[in-house]
Parts: sequence; C-alpha cells; structure tokens
Amino acid sequence: MRSTERSGGRRARVGLLAATLLGSGWLLAACGGGGGDGQDGGPDGDLPPPCDLLDNPCPAGQRCDQDQACVEAAPLEITTDALPEGRVEFLYRVDLAAAGGLPPYRWELVSADPALDFLSLSSAGRLEGSPAAPVDAGALRVAVVDSGFGGGERVERDFQVTIVTCQEGALQACNTPQDGVCHQGARTCRDGVMSACEALPALSTDRRACGPDCGECDLQVADACAAGACACGQGALCQGAERCCDGACLDTLTHREHCGACSHACAEAVANLAADTAFCSDGACDYAGECAHGFLDCDGRRDNGCETPVGLEDCGQCGTDCLALVTHVPAAQKRCADQAGAFTCDYTGACAADFDDCDLERANGCEAWLQEPVHCGSCDQDCSGRETGELCLSPDAGDPYFHECGCRFDSATYTAEGCPAQGALCCARVCRDGASDGAHCGVCNAACTAGACQAGACACGLDGDCPAISAGTTCLAGACVCPHRAPGTSACPVGQFCCDGNQGGAGGPDKGPDQGCCPKLCGQNNTDADFTCTW
Repeated sequence: MRSTERSGGRRARVGLLAATLLGSGWLLAACGGGGGDGQDGGPDGDLPPPCDLLDNPCPAGQRCDQDQACVEAAPLEITTDALPEGRVEFLYRVDLAAAGGLPPYRWELVSADPALDFLSLSSAGRLEGSPAAPVDAGALRVAVVDSGFGGGERVERDFQVTIVTCQEGALQACNTPQDGVCHQGARTCRDGVMSACEALPALSTDRRACGPDCGECDLQVADACAAGACACGQGALCQGAERCCDGACLDTLTHREHCGACSHACAEAVANLAADTAFCSDGACDYAGECAHGFLDCDGRRDNGCETPVGLEDCGQCGTDCLALVTHVPAAQKRCADQAGAFTCDYTGACAADFDDCDLERANGCEAWLQEPVHCGSCDQDCSGRETGELCLSPDAGDPYFHECGCRFDSATYTAEGCPAQGALCCARVCRDGASDGAHCGVCNAACTAGACQAGACACGLDGDCPAISAGTTCLAGACVCPHRAPGTSACPVGQFCCDGNQGGAGGPDKGPDQGCCPKLCGQNNTDADFTCTW
C-alpha cells in the first residue's frame, strides 16, 4: 500500500512538472534512467524512484530539487574571482556571487586568518567589516550551498584579502605646528604608508586644529582660529572669569544675557515673574520680587523662577493640595478658586451623603459627619449634655440618613450608654430618671398607677397595686417593696428587678433560681456571668 501511494504521489508530481515544462517549451529529461519501450520505466509501469544525492542521483546536467525531481541545472560554482583591496578605517564591503545549482543560495564563512576577524559573511553573501589595521594577503575560505534535496550541493573557494593604510600617491590634509602657530599641511601615501605632516605656507583657520600645538581651542575662552592662533572674535583669548560670547570677552558671573555660560539669558531662564527682576549673581540666575499671579516657585531653585502654575495640588501655596484638603466632595467638584486675587480651595455642588459643611470653611469641604454627637443629623443638632441622651443614633433601618440624639441600652451588660446622669435608665433610646419617673419607676416600663415614684419605688394605695415587673412588686405601708430582699421592707435599687425565685435563672443563693434584687430580668441572671442577685 505504501509503495502504491508513493508511486501515485510521485506520478502526480512528475505529471504536473512535465505539463509545466512542456507548456513553456521545455522537455524534462527522465530521471534515474528509463526504458525505451514506451512504458513509464519499470517493469510494472511505475516511474523511477525519486532522485537523491546518493542512491538515485540525477543524470549529468540535472540536479535533484526539493520535490526529489530531476531538473536541468548547470554545475554550482562561485563566480567571484578575487576580492578587492581595502583601506584601514574604511568600511570593507563585497557581495559575493554564485551561479548554477538550484537557487536560492546560502553562504558560509569556512575559515579566515586571525587578522581578518573584523569580517563577517551574511547568508545572502555580503562580506563586510571595518578594518583597524593593515593586512597583507590574509587567507579566507567561503562556501555556497544551493537549495537542492538533502541539504543542497556545496562548493568552497579560497580568497585573499589585503588591507592597506592608503593608496599610493594619495594626499591627506593635516595641520602641524611651526613657529608658535598652527600651519595647514599635507601627508603623502608612499609604499602604503602616509608620510609625516609637511607644513604648507597657509596658516590654520580651523579652531579644532589651532595654536602652538595644533590642538582644539577652548570654547570657553575662544571661538575662532585667526592666523593659526586661538582667538575670541578678532582679539586675544579671554582671561579670568571672562568667557568668549558672540566674539567678545564677557564676565559670565554677572552678565544678565550670558549668565554662567554664553547665551544663557536670565530674562528667559527665570520664568513667570510679576516684573522683570531677573539678575545674574556668581554665575547663576536669580530674581527679586514676586511671582506673577497664578504661578509659584515650588522646586527650591531660584535660577528658573516661578515654574509651577497654581492648580488643585498647589493652590495659592506650594503643597496646598485641594484634592486632600477639600473633604467629602466628589473629585470633579473640587477646585482652586481665585477670590479677590488670592487663591483658596473651594468646591461646587453638594456635600457627599451624611456630611455637611458646618464650619462654613469651604477650603476644607464638608468636614462634619452627621453621625457624630456634635452634629447629629444636622449642623445644628448637638447631643452633648442632653438629658434624653448624648449619643447620635440611627434608629430607622429604612432611612440610614435619619439621626437623633438618645441613649443605648446594652443588653450584654444591662447598662445604659449615653445618659449624662448617674444611674439613669435608657428606655426606648431615651434617658429616664428611674428614681422619680412615674412611667419608668426603678426599671423601664414600670408605671406607677396609684401614686408617685420615690427613690425608685411606686407609692401604692389601699388596693396594693404595684407593677409586677419592677423594683418593688408588693405594697407595704403605702410603698412598693421587694419582699424577697431582706428584710423585705424596701424596693430594689434603681435598675434592678425584684425576683421571687419562680422564674428560673441561676442568680439566686447558691446559684439557685433568681431571687431578691437581680440586675437582669427575672429568669435571665447567672452568677457565672457576674449577674448575681442580692437578697
């Protein structure tokens, strides 16, 4: 099966190639031999096996391509005959050429003398590099590989590369000192080497080669080469602190237009001043007076003036950051406002929910949280010192922004929070005086029906009516008392319940049922939790 499939694929490829060559006027020769009996080649009519480089090579004048088909091709050869001569410190570049075989080609550098290490050969055949020293007939071997089957055919060739310092008879301009000045000169290439610089009558005008040693003029004190000597303009070199600027020697320690260096004008370097007060001192620009309106000097440098524009992060003063100072306002509403010539932080629109501007200082935004006792629900509601309660409460779960002053009863400790009076009760979020409040006598919701509330106990009439849940549950001599508290002639202290031991609990004697005066409702006390009844 594999042989049949391979033969079918091979026949299709060959048929396609033959049709292509016949259509273009070419006739493809048979690969790997063939019979003259009109058959396809083999005894069973199959094509010859695909070509390769060893077992089934192509006939002379043909090459085996990547599809393992024999195609007409001339022998592969390198057609570059010799390499040109190069010059030191000039780019050496040669494009090698090849012919025959099956393009495209791939080039390789096989070997080279160490003196030719500067050369590289690209796969496309470009040999290049920058020589730094002469080379006398350095050996070089290159190879070219075509695109035939099995890695392609390979041909190698040897070359020699010579690098010279100069071309014979070439002239090169130079400069050489003579008699204390710099002359123009010339060098001549003799035997591949440049001669020493020979002076010419003309004097140098190049400030890069000037003066008694033909060196480069110091641009600090000279800007020209006049008659072979460094000069400032048409005059002598500048001395001391003076610098050569625009052809004149100037004191750059104090010159306003050339401060510290030529063309460094303080009027341009020191920016955004209220008036032109820039000056030069000790080679650095500085200024007197104030910044222009809308600008600040924030970087600590005097030589560049007022570089920072007033904005949200530098409002009126460096570092006055309105984004941080204006609180509880959306960022888009914060601004730095110019008010009567002075900049200050401000904002537009409304405060964030549950905040307000109570100090009327717009520079700090909406500083007051309306859940604080000092501003409970509004700027005007202060819970401090209120007898009804000093806490700011949010009693309505459906309206989280409604707040009122009051107290809180802690069910864990059975104590009132937020009541200013000592021993007060917190009943329905309102502080009550349990010693005298007839609706909350002794404990919350213990209402006196027959008389007043005195010392936390109700007065009782002839019917002996005392609140069942209270500090005193039994009428004795016109007053409600707790009979379960020895000696049974007084009510429990304010905030405690009178228990008879029938409701359970474990706050009574020997951890028994609640009996006597108990801090929690009867049946809910426990000595292990520090809620012990007294009797």
